[in-house]
Amino acid sequence: MAAKSSKGIMIEMSKGGATTTKLTATAATKAAPCVITVADVTGLVEGQLVTLTSDATAFSEIDGKTFVIGKVDTTANTFELVGSDTTAAPGTFTGGTDGFEVYGTTAIVGLCLSSIGFNPESPQTVSVGTFCNPSASIPGAATGAGTVDMAGYVDTTADDYKELLAAEADGKERIVKIKLPDNGYIIFPVTFSAMNWDLPLEGAVSWSASGTLGSRAIHLF
Repeated sequence: MAAKSSKGIMIEMSKGGATTTKLTATAATKAAPCVITVADVTGLVEGQLVTLTSDATAFSEIDGKTFVIGKVDTTANTFELVGSDTTAAPGTFTGGTDGFEVYGTTAIVGLCLSSIGFNPESPQTVSVGTFCNPSASIPGAATGAGTVDMAGYVDTTADDYKELLAAEADGKERIVKIKLPDNGYIIFPVTFSAMNWDLPLEGAVSWSASGTLGSRAIHLF
């Protein structure tokens, strides 16, 4: 595999209580990627986050999940869901009312981070000890998707710093999108649980935050 530079990575996060554009699908293809038809694609652009409700299309492969909008066709009023695959969908399309929530430019904020890292949750062991073998155990299942750590520098005039403080305070889930140069997107839902600050004797004042993943991060391309 060829290595790619991290230069050019862009990270965005949905805002708490942000107003999304709601769309109803009038058709959805069984394809990879799935192509969605709506009444009007005005305002839609490649790279926007879109979350489907559980009854948006009746295709379990995409319903209830978040994707990134790919190619937008203003003539056919269609857009692709990057990384989706409904080729083998057993269901029949039945569009749900306002089943697509699109995050426009006013519903997201860019994050200027110095680092980001994921910590998958490891399965726990379950004790099945007996008097004959007190230390016996069997593998258990992981109960969560894990956590994510972020860090950056304190700037009280920056919108992203203010939004991160709000996210930690309200405890509501946010969606984060990482755009990888020439390598698609990584998206994940996160609820921030802690924010800390590093105050060095000499140097930049920085912050760090940790959050619980609502589901595992996925790579869409």
